[in-house]
Amino acid sequence: MEGQDCPQSAAIGEAIQGCPAPEEGYCWAMFTAVYQKCGGWWAAYVEEIPGVNTQGTTLEEARENLQEALQMVLAANRELARRQEPADCIREPVVMPA
Repeated sequence: MEGQDCPQSAAIGEAIQGCPAPEEGYCWAMFTAVYQKCGGWWAAYVEEIPGVNTQGTTLEEARENLQEALQMVLAANRELARRQEPADCIREPVVMPA
């Protein structure tokens, strides 16, 4: 998505109550966060993406850590995929209907 506009971004962002419109060149994606109390910790993971998991001593800390973990996994996946793609590949956004 770097350098590309996503015309659906603003409409999707405005449709999600309480969420600001995304920045230019950025598309919204929505995932399911799951939190479980485990002793003195909160375990957290993203249901749709294997490997996105973390923990925190409070629910708020687990939420913050999960955002960071999701960003890191998506960035790593993107980097690994781009290293392997041929120069003539086509890259375009995919928008999933609700």
